[in-house]
Amino acid sequence: MRFFFENSCVKKQFAKLKKQEQERVERKLVFWFSQKNPLDFATQMVGFSPPLFRFRIGYLRVCGRKINNDFIILLIGRRDQIYRKFF
Repeated sequence: MRFFFENSCVKKQFAKLKKQEQERVERKLVFWFSQKNPLDFATQMVGFSPPLFRFRIGYLRVCGRKINNDFIILLIGRRDQIYRKFF
């Protein structure tokens, strides 16, 4: 499975993170998506159809959707801000 940013807006969210946070997110995503089933490390978010998944990286969250054999990243951000965009 591969992962992609949905659009330039998500790339901007990633760029706004501190350099250390960017490295940590990238390192974790590369590790998880090199595994046989990366969604074992994710939690399915309740109330979304098609389902959304979130990865927890400290106080950061990476939310996205599985489409075929790809994972599309929809949002990246701090926990206290990320869920406001959904609800």
